[in-house]
Amino acid sequence: MKIQKIAIFSFVAAIMILISFVSFQTIIEESNFETEVESNSHQKENMISIFHEKEEIITTFQQVDNLSKLTSDGVVTFDTEDYVVGKQSLKITTDGNGNPEIFRLTNISPPIDFTEKFLKAWGKISYRNAVEMLRINISSDNFENYKTYWIHQRPSSPTAKSFQTNVWNPITISNTQTTDKGITDISKINSIEIVAKDRGNRPFTFWLNSLSLLENNDKAIVSFTFDDAVGTQFTNAVPILAEYNYSATTYIPTGWVGKSNRLSIDQLKVMQDKYGWDISSHTVNHVDVSKINNEKRLEGELVNSKQFLLNNGFEKGSEHFAYPFGSFNSELSIDLIKKHYKTARIVRGDIETLPVADPYRIRVIYVLSITPPDLVLDRIDRAIDNGDWAILVFHGIVDNNAYDIQGTYLKSNFQVIVDGINKKGVDVMTVSEVYNNFFEKKI
Repeated sequence: MKIQKIAIFSFVAAIMILISFVSFQTIIEESNFETEVESNSHQKENMISIFHEKEEIITTFQQVDNLSKLTSDGVVTFDTEDYVVGKQSLKITTDGNGNPEIFRLTNISPPIDFTEKFLKAWGKISYRNAVEMLRINISSDNFENYKTYWIHQRPSSPTAKSFQTNVWNPITISNTQTTDKGITDISKINSIEIVAKDRGNRPFTFWLNSLSLLENNDKAIVSFTFDDAVGTQFTNAVPILAEYNYSATTYIPTGWVGKSNRLSIDQLKVMQDKYGWDISSHTVNHVDVSKINNEKRLEGELVNSKQFLLNNGFEKGSEHFAYPFGSFNSELSIDLIKKHYKTARIVRGDIETLPVADPYRIRVIYVLSITPPDLVLDRIDRAIDNGDWAILVFHGIVDNNAYDIQGTYLKSNFQVIVDGINKKGVDVMTVSEVYNNFFEKKI
């Protein structure tokens, strides 16, 4: 009798598992949001939520039989030892000779509606620098026409630059990072194609564990951010932004405050108390956190910086961090930053989505000395079209000679950008305001 009960229990469990996999499209509601997460990469304890509220899953690559490999040079398998969700991931390894590896998911029924939605994937790249191209194509007519979501595209690949090598990453791809071949009916997508190509000098492996869709945000948000406590942020940036009652976020190395050509405590207090700015963390000494292996020293940089902000009345922005040099590829640094801060901003990736892929790899538009204002405003237009979060990064704002000084931007060009954003009527928020209005509700 005992053996019979065990057999019945096992049969019922097997049926339940089968039913869970047969459902190809799923909308996750908050009330029944339960996802089995198993990981052999030791990230389970530190991962953000695998799926967002009301995220529409396309596939998690679990026992899907409508998959086909179109090329013969590389290797495509299911990896049952390295995954984030379910019990396996799709594993694509290129041949090392620069030949594309193409894999298709076809006959999707019912077709998927991509209208006013953006794509999200959980993926991992074994060696980012070996990647020539990594993209996901969608089609409604067997790829006579298709839309491409670019994860990596040479020579410019902002989305891929936010990946950590050999670490599982959630990645969202805004519609600003897509191109079209022909006219695709995105409301009736029935085929998806994954294309991986190396640079011809060594192979790389791309693991893919899920594809899903999230709805575009209702409207775009612009955030002005500044790094390194440069004094001209107060003298030049504050007055221009104040013309339109715009506030910004400045990430300061707290050990630099009050030094020559840097912001003073009094200036920072005026920026926060009068003009509504966030005063946020950039470590104490502007150290590359990815290169510090001493946990005590690294935590000191993070804790002491935050404590400086709290001790001086800068609580508003104290929960937010920016990586010096944009360097974040370190398990130790990311773990400690998650322990002490609510968000962390990089200097790569171009447009960020709302909801974001990962609050500890927030992507930005890095405005260099040579970046023309029209290019920045074009990015803003694209963000408006797709409800994205356009985060602009500046350092110093100078009256002249911007091209001779690293990390500065010409005041007259900055004025053009601010005026242009005001004419577009887009909302401008600080990082803490975006977090309070969007992260707490949607992440």
